Amino acid sequence: MRVRLEVSAHHCHVTGEDVAILFGRGYRLRPRRSISQPGQYAAAENVRIRIGTGEITARIVGPERPHTQVEIPKTLAVHLGVNPPVTYFGNSSAPRVLCELIGPKGRVRRKAVIIAHRHIHCDPRAAARLGLRNRQTVSVRTHGTRPLTFHDVVVRIHPKFKLACHLDTDEANAAGIRAGEWGTIVK
Repeated sequence: MRVRLEVSAHHCHVTGEDVAILFGRGYRLRPRRSISQPGQYAAAENVRIRIGTGEITARIVGPERPHTQVEIPKTLAVHLGVNPPVTYFGNSSAPRVLCELIGPKGRVRRKAVIIAHRHIHCDPRAAARLGLRNRQTVSVRTHGTRPLTFHDVVVRIHPKFKLACHLDTDEANAAGIRAGEWGTIVK
């Protein structure tokens, strides 16, 4: 079962309330370019984020979300002196790391920093065809210059999703792959 591999660099998702604080009341995020998942985009806006012992600049991924979240790879977490949980979007029970997001009009402090758990986005039709269930874990074998098999890959099923496996930059670099290459789902 082939799956497209996509690579996520550090980025953040923000709530409408936080957009208003960071950029001003009534501000709307401006799409810079579409990304692979339908309706989602890399926004034109970046924010500065103070985390641990340092500061980074991160692109906002839109549209607005129900929770503000900052996703960084483990290598960056070590550099910043923090140890965020490896978890997935919407898991409110994971103890996130405190950060400060800084925009042109204001700043917010949130417990929002995580390392995104590697995962597969999948629509219900593809899931039925592939025999996948929501929150099931599978393995994904890569075929890059340094082939690896990633275990414990969480399947997320939603009608708006398009089949793709999301890895962070650490995982992609370890496997010697680039965005758009293909992997194999192994159950």
